[in-house]
Amino acid sequence: MSITSLKLKHFRCFKTAKLDFSESINFFYGRNGSGKTSILEAIYLCSTGRSFKTPNTKQCIKKNTEDFIISSTLSDSSILEIKKKTNNSIQLLINSAKANSIDLFRRMPSTQLDNKTFSLFSESPSYRRKIMDRALIAAKKEYSANFFRYNKVLSQRNNALKNTHLPDLDTWDQLLVQAAADICKERNNFFELLTNEFYLMSKLLDGADCYKIVKDIRIELHSGWKETQDFRSALFEGRQRDLRTKTTNVGPHRSDIKFFFCDDDVKNRLSRGEQKLVAIVWCAAINKTITKHYNSSPILIIDDLGSELDEVFYNELLKFLSLSENQLFFSNISDAFNSKIVNSDLISQKFHMEQFSK
Repeated sequence: MSITSLKLKHFRCFKTAKLDFSESINFFYGRNGSGKTSILEAIYLCSTGRSFKTPNTKQCIKKNTEDFIISSTLSDSSILEIKKKTNNSIQLLINSAKANSIDLFRRMPSTQLDNKTFSLFSESPSYRRKIMDRALIAAKKEYSANFFRYNKVLSQRNNALKNTHLPDLDTWDQLLVQAAADICKERNNFFELLTNEFYLMSKLLDGADCYKIVKDIRIELHSGWKETQDFRSALFEGRQRDLRTKTTNVGPHRSDIKFFFCDDDVKNRLSRGEQKLVAIVWCAAINKTITKHYNSSPILIIDDLGSELDEVFYNELLKFLSLSENQLFFSNISDAFNSKIVNSDLISQKFHMEQFSK
């Protein structure tokens, strides 16, 4: 699925705006404050019902107005709308019918990269888990149901721990183990496919300076408990600690994806620019995995692509991204595709944000 057009009314700095997109690469450039990140934010809102900049979408309403409307038309002619009034809850609509964030995300899945994603390896395990879980939720309805079932049982077990309801723990343990089995099976399958795609995609960089880094990355999925135990045994062994801390300390909700370079954590061995490069290839591999193995086509959204990358890495990355089969939206302060740039022939659609009326 791709977005063919986007309409904005009273969103951020825009009074009104309409943009028609290419089904491949769409590039936004302009000075800070020109609205390029706001366009990406609006696209992300159409995919998820959420902003990647603020948890309070009221802040997205243009100053001195009372609401915003975002409308996106997809390649199958369906229309996704996001409406927000100052004192009302946000409205999510698909073809004028009420929807929820999961409905939007399944209709138009996305992978979004910003400064937080570029710091993927310094972020918490929960953030790295979230990226993979969101991909699986978009790809498989069964995973979504199992994921929310697990978290519901986890919440109930934690309530029993807080209230010291010891007789209830055996019941919640059994239900938690059952729910965890389904989640872990899907995660393990997805991770195996994902890491394979990561290394296949890294070969597209062969001959480039950055290939020397990406090809030697080692990636591990950690379950969230001792690898020498099964989950049931880990729960039983950790019960006294759980009772002291009033929370469940082991399980899929504690899992992590770890990245190594030369047998050390990448955040200790790679520069910020090199880490950003690996994070982009990882997220591009997520999109590739969903497209190739789960019959979906998530869009890729990258804000401020060129920051912290030297010119060589930047040009190599542009070539790499141009090979993506999915629709790509990305921004940069300067024009990455002018006549003096190596990759000037790769662009499909280019938007100079300062030409838009605000």
